[in-house]
Amino acid sequence: MADKLCVAVIGNRNSGKSTTWQQLFGGKVKGGYHELQLYYGDYAKVFLVGSSPQEQKTPINQLLGAKRPRIVLCAIQYSFDAHETLTFFSDNGYQIFAHWLNPGYKDNKPPVLDPNGIVTALLSVNSLVGIRDGKISPYRRVQNIKDFVYGWAMRRSLIHQ
Repeated sequence: MADKLCVAVIGNRNSGKSTTWQQLFGGKVKGGYHELQLYYGDYAKVFLVGSSPQEQKTPINQLLGAKRPRIVLCAIQYSFDAHETLTFFSDNGYQIFAHWLNPGYKDNKPPVLDPNGIVTALLSVNSLVGIRDGKISPYRRVQNIKDFVYGWAMRRSLIHQ
């Protein structure tokens, strides 16, 4: 059983990654440690990487530094470079819960799912992957993230009031 969790929101630019974090936290939020309100007045301490390592041009190990937070929420740009970020989490004992936003949405032809092999790589490690529509209200995907984090953190006694 993994003792660390990475909630990854993967997508191209303007796919809904930042909107997901804004809905989750109730407004704009900067990266770093936060108390994530879940349910019934319960909270979990999380570390947010709100802008993807690919967009920041900084590897995830440098963004986290010596910290190895138990729960990381991480935006990931859908590009071949995403493999480096996901490999870091997998190699460092994180279970990955990923939402892939809008694959093929802007394509002029039928989507070729996963041309960069990211989902294929995720399925070979300790992860769960879902495809989500980032162009609609983020409410359902945010509730899905809250449900997963709540259950995962509750089983590891990481919930507090």
